Amino acid sequence: MESITVFAKTDEQSRTIKAFLKALSINYIQTPQPELDKLESKLTKEQKKWWLELKTGITNIHAGKKNDSMDLEDFLKELADEDKGGSLVS
Repeated sequence: MESITVFAKTDEQSRTIKAFLKALSINYIQTPQPELDKLESKLTKEQKKWWLELKTGITNIHAGKKNDSMDLEDFLKELADEDKGGSLVS
């Protein structure tokens, strides 16, 4: 069995995809969008550190605040250093 995840951007896209699958007699299961809290709880300690840094930066940008996070070049360097140690990605 194989599973495919589809993210429809609009209700029209969702209805079209469902109609297409039904026309082809393909069974599908519609699942609710995962909750952020549940996704965050599955992160490792190191992944959570990175995620919180990114989330803070995105929140600050959306709020129009100055972002005190590291710049892209420093982030990529630190990411490469972490990846070499194998602790960032499980």
